[in-house]
This record gives sequence, structure tokens and C-alpha cells, in this order.
Amino acid sequence: MNKRAYIFCLVAAVIVATFVIGYNIGTDKQSKKNNSQTNAKVIEKEGYWLQSVEGYIVVFENDRATVVASTEIPVSSLSKKEQDVLVEGFYFDTAEELFKFLEANTS
Repeated sequence: MNKRAYIFCLVAAVIVATFVIGYNIGTDKQSKKNNSQTNAKVIEKEGYWLQSVEGYIVVFENDRATVVASTEIPVSSLSKKEQDVLVEGFYFDTAEELFKFLEANTS
């Protein structure tokens, strides 16, 4: 192989490698952007509200319209302060916080 053909192959290989690396970086950025948007949607959906409905505690999703669970915990079992807050609703960021509260008030 002569010197010209060798240089041509080397330049072609560099161009192809640059294209492949650039393409991978671009798709990684797009993938991360899509994942962060998906994660943001998941984060937006997480969160729970507790409210009083007909004298009992009811768990709602973050939208305050979708019932997650109706409990058999009477509002009267809570302290007066908690009862007053329950009129507007208790908000919990995570299910873990919600379960801790419910567990503390059912035992």
C-alpha cells in the first residue's frame, strides 16, 4: 500500500470515529434529557394527602382527587391540633412518611 492510500485510510478512519463518537454523545444527551423528564413526572406524581371524609382518614394522591385508600382510623383518635390540620389536609412527600404517620396513629 502506498503512502497516499495509507493517509487516505487514516483520515477516513478518523472521520468515521469522530462521527460515531459525536453520534453517541448526542444520543446520550437525548437519553439523559428524556430520563430526567420522566423522573420529573414521577417526582411530580409522588406525594399523598390525608383528609377527613365522613369522620375517617382518607389517603389521596398528589392531585387530591384520586383516592388511594380509605382507612378505618377515626378522626376523633387524633389530637385536636391534628384534627384542625386535617380539615385542610396533611401532605406527605413520600409513601414512607405517610406509612409512619398512619402506623403511629393506628397503634
